[in-house]
Amino acid sequence: MMSRTWRIHETNGPDSLVLENLPIPEPGPGEVRVKTKAIGMNRSDLLWITAGFFTPVLPSRVGAEFCGIVDAVGEGVNAFKPGDRVSNLPHPLTYAHFAEHTIVTAEALVHTPACLSDAEGAAFIFTHLTQMLGLVEAAGLRAGMTVLVSGATSANGNSAVLLAKLIGAQVIATSRSSAGLERLLALGADAVVATSEESLSERVASLTGGKGADVVYDCVGGTMTDEILQSCAMNAYWLMFGYLDPTPVTVNWPLWFYKQPKLHIFSTLQYSGSDAMGMKGHPLIFRRAIDGLLALVGSGKLAVPIGTVYQGIEQVQTALRTMDANAGGGKIVITI
Repeated sequence: MMSRTWRIHETNGPDSLVLENLPIPEPGPGEVRVKTKAIGMNRSDLLWITAGFFTPVLPSRVGAEFCGIVDAVGEGVNAFKPGDRVSNLPHPLTYAHFAEHTIVTAEALVHTPACLSDAEGAAFIFTHLTQMLGLVEAAGLRAGMTVLVSGATSANGNSAVLLAKLIGAQVIATSRSSAGLERLLALGADAVVATSEESLSERVASLTGGKGADVVYDCVGGTMTDEILQSCAMNAYWLMFGYLDPTPVTVNWPLWFYKQPKLHIFSTLQYSGSDAMGMKGHPLIFRRAIDGLLALVGSGKLAVPIGTVYQGIEQVQTALRTMDANAGGGKIVITI
């Protein structure tokens, strides 16, 4: 029996991907074999296939996130059985899921909440877990605080708006243009700033009575840095988890020293751990965030927004190109 599997033999982006027929693997001790039903796209996938800050051993399988059905378990696995529907967690030992079948260590799996579709099952963990760790655990966002979410039309931005509003925060979201306004307001944003059409710092000042944002949740950086700094409240918590705009900038150090925001360069790997990057992680905090996420999603309190859905494992290259062009309208998923 064979399984169609995406692999790379070089790290030159989506064009490096080759869809190959490989033998269906057998699970070893502590492992689970899953027949994939849907796969989710993440920025880490682009970093992997371009050796962005991961260095895969070639040839390498590809893909971080999936939802599927267990079809075999290895020795010692008791938490899962054939027929269970599962989704996977970020884990330092697993990165190989853009395939019809995949092998996963059991500790990197959870049962997919019954209320979710397969597409949602491949879309909720990597995105929402980032915000559970970033907004809740790291930034300590609470009801009554004001959070500024940059790049809010992205998958993580959509998720941040939903979670921050659920917490009870005032949510100011940014979009490059007013085209994203209606979607972000529908997700719960209290206000949306089209940064190519109006001054971010002036609008934030108006919305907060001149105080500024208590928490900045930033995945853009680059040329927005000065406007974001001006939008910070005194001693704001500035959590930066991406750089959609990698443009080098000059920092306004006098304003930085005056406002004294706390800048945290953040990734989920700081909590999940990463052998490749020498990060030990924080297992207890990571588990608490997972349990909290499963409770919120399973109860229906936290929705799973999806921007674009492709059908067929053949669409992986197209989906990655769409994500690279920031054209997915949120989370991109492929159903299989």
